[in-house]
Amino acid sequence: MTNEILVRGICPVCNKKIMDDKKTSFINNGLEFWVKFSDGSRAQFAICSDCLATITQEQLDDIMERQKNNWGLEIQATLNWFVKTASHLKIVKHSNTKEGLE
Repeated sequence: MTNEILVRGICPVCNKKIMDDKKTSFINNGLEFWVKFSDGSRAQFAICSDCLATITQEQLDDIMERQKNNWGLEIQATLNWFVKTASHLKIVKHSNTKEGLE
């Protein structure tokens, strides 16, 4: 099991940069591919075309473990926000319109 995470714009197999600096376009033969999870849900991952052509189940398993780590970090950030912010929120005003809250 790895403690690594998936990094947007980096091939998860060879670690080659596959997106531009703004993370808006693929470069270096980067592309997306689909996977189907055991529960039937689906997801897209980025990879370089060379690695996709030769990807193994072991590499897919590594990508899955790294994705789980990403999900864990997202959940942790949400829980931190809940503890620090959401749990202390109170309604201070109400209105029929958004503008009425000003």
